[in-house]
Amino acid sequence: MLNIDGMEPTNLKHLLNGDYPLYRSYSLTTWNINNKTNQQAHKLVRFMKDYIEKNNALIHYIPPSKLKLAGWKFQGNELVGPPK
Repeated sequence: MLNIDGMEPTNLKHLLNGDYPLYRSYSLTTWNINNKTNQQAHKLVRFMKDYIEKNNALIHYIPPSKLKLAGWKFQGNELVGPPK
């Protein structure tokens, strides 16, 4: 991991505030084909979202709820940019 301008990437506050210049995001998605939904896929996405919300400090993720509160840009449920 790389310290940049005295900021450690393990300090999630720097990432949350958009001060640390490098980040990666992960996406979970499902879709419908001919109005047919895969309920198991939807359950998996819900489980993953809930798990990340509840265990974010343990797994070093910043959940969408915290990113939204910090002003990160979303289009619908998709992360599209940092807060600045």
